[in-house]
Amino acid sequence: SLKGICIETTGELKKNDKILLKLTLPVDVLGEVVWSKIEGQIKKYGIKFLKLGFIDKLSLKKYIKARIEKK
Repeated sequence: SLKGICIETTGELKKNDKILLKLTLPVDVLGEVVWSKIEGQIKKYGIKFLKLGFIDKLSLKKYIKARIEKK
């Protein structure tokens, strides 16, 4: 979504950690961990976007729309 993303990793994050996300889009965005769920060795984290510029937001919106239309 335009507000955040769910990621899976074998690494460990803590709630309120700030991370730099390098997306496959030409978009880098600062995010904050807002929830976590551990499933064996796989860890899932909810990341809220903190600073998403106008152009990056448009790129992300276009990407999401294209992915939805593929389904």
